[in-house]
Amino acid sequence: RAQTPMAAGPPIGPLTGAPATGGGPGTLVIEPLPGERAARPPRCVGDTVDELALVAYVTGFSNVEKLDGAARLPLACVQLVDAFKEIVERPDGFHLLQHATGELDYRGKRMMPPAKATFLSFGGVPTTATMELTQLRTMTIDTDILLLPSTGTTLARVALSLRLYDVEVNGVPLDVGPNCRTRGPLYSKDPDPARDTRDHVVLTGVLKGPGDGYQLVTGGVLDGTVTIPPFTGCGVGEDLDPLLTAAVSGPGNYIKQVQGAPCSSGNPRPDPEFCTPGHEPVKVPKPER
Repeated sequence: RAQTPMAAGPPIGPLTGAPATGGGPGTLVIEPLPGERAARPPRCVGDTVDELALVAYVTGFSNVEKLDGAARLPLACVQLVDAFKEIVERPDGFHLLQHATGELDYRGKRMMPPAKATFLSFGGVPTTATMELTQLRTMTIDTDILLLPSTGTTLARVALSLRLYDVEVNGVPLDVGPNCRTRGPLYSKDPDPARDTRDHVVLTGVLKGPGDGYQLVTGGVLDGTVTIPPFTGCGVGEDLDPLLTAAVSGPGNYIKQVQGAPCSSGNPRPDPEFCTPGHEPVKVPKPER
């Protein structure tokens, strides 16, 4: 696979969880924006008023199916509220049901940190763009754990809109304007038919046994597959919607996200193993392939 000459590091191939099979010449690398190369993680201060508040870092990779490569998702902060817990008895044993809500937090906005992408497209031409994922409504995180033998599933649902800007093709600026974004939210097939509304992403975390897998309070891996809708609002003086749609939009884009162990910032005496004195998470996850 060819390496883009504009990339800062080696090309990233598709993730093994759901390998991309698109026809593009592919390789995509995500780089921090200028000014974002700080030695420490981004600011991520938890709520100290709500006793149910948590705060955590998340990061990961996402396949871009049409480009046959994977994009690194920048380290981001998410504010959480562990809103509800209940133990219920079912025929197979006792289950812990948990419901939480979450908001992305980047400089006070509900969004991921912007990320600069470099990839090969349009017949192998090096192309760069800044990508911005904005949260459209409150994230929900629902967990069902069978207490013995501690196995279960977590479903995280979040509505995200994708915007592209600062696009360059072979080093030449391509003016897509300030409102080049997906026509609607990125979406996944929801395992709950009543909630399969094609307007939100679903990521699944699996607990395989005690300490093995994802739990909200310990972190871990969540993954899923999303569809990127067609683009709209792209271009100044010319309609670039078909160009961006042909290059990026479509189904089968696998996401693998890693959540770090959260800081219980609402606890009057937060655990120093998980919280800094400034109520930020100690655990900073690394993206996994």
